[in-house]
Amino acid sequence: MKGLLMSGALALAVAGPAYGLAALLTDDFSYGVTAGNLTTITTNWTAHSGAGAGWVGYQASTLSLSGYTFGGTGGAATIAAAGSEDINRAFGAQSGDIYVSALMNFSAAGTGSYFFHLKDATTNFRARVFAQNVGGALRFGLHSTSTGTYSPTDFAFNTTYLVVVHYNGTTGATDLWVLTTVPATAPTPLLSQTDATILATMEGIAIRQAGATGPTGVIDGVRVGTTWADLLPVELMNFEVK
Repeated sequence: MKGLLMSGALALAVAGPAYGLAALLTDDFSYGVTAGNLTTITTNWTAHSGAGAGWVGYQASTLSLSGYTFGGTGGAATIAAAGSEDINRAFGAQSGDIYVSALMNFSAAGTGSYFFHLKDATTNFRARVFAQNVGGALRFGLHSTSTGTYSPTDFAFNTTYLVVVHYNGTTGATDLWVLTTVPATAPTPLLSQTDATILATMEGIAIRQAGATGPTGVIDGVRVGTTWADLLPVELMNFEVK
């Protein structure tokens, strides 16, 4: 049969992004045009420490990165050195592999602390992502504890990066990528470690404000899944079957 164009529910490929089927959470921070306290603007995010004091903010402008499907619409979360509130959004109990991606842009950082991590149903944290200022350069770190191991790679402030973190609740394997492009498969991580005390189940993603030691910046386009492809789906286009 010639000239048959696949369309509708039966199409194997459609114009636009092909979202990963196993995605656990997507948050583009599309919460309106009024800036303010993120946890009062939406109930999707709740505080687990320092509630109401030095809150995590919401701005009406967004972050975007060419090729990344998420972000680029609505607003974004903001964190500051003056902040003290820590918040989280639940995605449900999940074991095995968990991948999290987000767009991040920092204007400043202190001597170093973690600002983004996975958490269980209480206050046990894993896959903590750190940031610090070293001689005017931005550096990222990773660890399961509150003491980060930092990469010697210098990144730039006021630049949007795609940050991806992976945790395996069976082996404790943890990986971090900081990217300027959107690869179809996982490249070599910026940092890797193996958790000495494994937490089998994660239930949420968290944003932390560490005070003067932590970073100041913007977080947007959060995506949680069980594979790399869930975070960075390949864009498929219409095709003709001849």
